[in-house]
Amino acid sequence: FIFIIYPSVGSSILKIYKCELIEDKWYLSEDLTLQCFNEEWSKYAIVGGVFIFIYILGIPCFFYYLLKNNINLVTIKDNEQTPESKKFAYRYGFMYMGYEPEYWWFEIVEMMKKIVLLATVIYLEESPTRILIAMLMCFGYLGYISYNKPLKFNDDDYLNVLSAAEMFLMLLCALMIDVKINIQDEY
Repeated sequence: FIFIIYPSVGSSILKIYKCELIEDKWYLSEDLTLQCFNEEWSKYAIVGGVFIFIYILGIPCFFYYLLKNNINLVTIKDNEQTPESKKFAYRYGFMYMGYEPEYWWFEIVEMMKKIVLLATVIYLEESPTRILIAMLMCFGYLGYISYNKPLKFNDDDYLNVLSAAEMFLMLLCALMIDVKINIQDEY
């Protein structure tokens, strides 16, 4: 459940700090009735900061720590399973069982990729630069998964590469549209 709601809750937390300057006053981008940098906003910002550490950074760190401390249960072969390893796999197997044993940590990379892409959309101004930064991240991810093939089954690796390529190409199309609109606005 935590992994399903992680991107949306993370996005909500990050949006607390996105403010716009309107007529010499700063307002929260998500709700222009709320003014930023006042006493009420400061309370939200402090709570949001705590949740950045607890939720956005804490959850991936906790699961990495959990898997790393139980690496003997994570990398065990199916024919050598013990009752303890079966219990651990039942609880946490969704994070590592789909990956090659040496990539037991890769689900955490997936989580962080999502939150970093969300942060680029939230914090960077609407410009071709924002799209280009997201494209570079997607291209780096695409290169990594194409070369390393972290998933257990070849069909899953193929689908993962196609998905990453689709995201990259979608961002490329968005960049072309944005540049075309900006060029038309100049004329």
